[in-house]
Amino acid sequence: MPFILILILFICRYVNGTAVRRSNSLKTPWIWVLLVLIGALFFIGGSSITSKLVAIRNLLMFYMGYVVAYDQCQMMDDPSKMLKQIVRVSAFAVIFGIFMLAQPVSFWQQIGLTEVYIAKQSPIVDGTMGGRFYTSLDGVTDLLRMGSLYYEPVNLSYLLLSGMCASAVLIRNKKTGIALLVLLSIGYILTFGKGGFIFLAFLLIVCLAYLLLSKLGNTESRRMKLTVYFACVLALGVIAYAYYIFVGGPVRPHFWALEQTMGSIIHNPIGHGLGTGGNMSDAGSDYSRGAESAVMTIGYQIGIIGIIGVFMLLLAISSKAPNGNSLPSLLGFFIPIGLFAVSILQENTFSPQCIFPFMALVACLDVMPSEGARTNSPENQIAIEEARGYRNG
Repeated sequence: MPFILILILFICRYVNGTAVRRSNSLKTPWIWVLLVLIGALFFIGGSSITSKLVAIRNLLMFYMGYVVAYDQCQMMDDPSKMLKQIVRVSAFAVIFGIFMLAQPVSFWQQIGLTEVYIAKQSPIVDGTMGGRFYTSLDGVTDLLRMGSLYYEPVNLSYLLLSGMCASAVLIRNKKTGIALLVLLSIGYILTFGKGGFIFLAFLLIVCLAYLLLSKLGNTESRRMKLTVYFACVLALGVIAYAYYIFVGGPVRPHFWALEQTMGSIIHNPIGHGLGTGGNMSDAGSDYSRGAESAVMTIGYQIGIIGIIGVFMLLLAISSKAPNGNSLPSLLGFFIPIGLFAVSILQENTFSPQCIFPFMALVACLDVMPSEGARTNSPENQIAIEEARGYRNG
């Protein structure tokens, strides 16, 4: 449903012909490269039509989500309202999630957990909550995870992290803001979402590293941010791989799939066809098909050029962030390409429930700092007023 709504809004921006279309929220040739790859590989691979449509959804959701959210923020008198809405939704998910966490398995069955996972083509055993609600930090002890109304702890961790980022931007030493940030942090921890934890660690490290280097060098630039990004990805990758070798635990299946899928991609670098990769298609293959890794799934399906295309699209979104050392500027730049880095070890990253909250967050951050410059442009002022008139009319 989130994807259908975003798709309708994305199409409407071209159909109505209003100023929203002329807002120039994001222009990059890489979207056409991605569309050509999707079209060329749609009929290859022999996967089901459902798998192909899911693959298209995951490949396009982040781009369409950003463009739609950016347009909506431009039409708002106060774009920070979108940030506040992200915080509200996240807080509601935590409060309801803590309540649901204390309920027995029978409660979850009554509210349709079994049917949800049947619809996901991943049925669970009756009388249990399924493996997705449990994890382990040491490979031995099982921990119950909070799934809330998402019914999916891993995906929920992404939503709550986006809420934490939005709350951090909005906070102004107010008790309410601090209380909300603490509440979201508690809920975030209770999800035990490895992808969310890795992403938070990445954002903290890359932002602090950039701030330190920019202060030492007395300079700031997007090139420097990108250099810091690649250095942090490499360093964290080495640390994660060392953890995999010496401890294993929850990262073992991710690195195993990563190693195996590299062989699959090298064997056929142009891709195996849409819908042929991922967790659901991994059984019975000679090579891994990208299970546990969104980047490897993309590479398996649409090849090395597809991986490059997705990264370049995310980099184009990052480049929309205004230059500077403010928190909105840093988050606006590092979140999009940071999602790509995290997706190397997580398959869920590009699903609508995970990535759209971040795309809405980044779009809002990109609009907020440049609001004065944008409205000072007569052409853009007319465009925005026309868009608001269309919305109100």
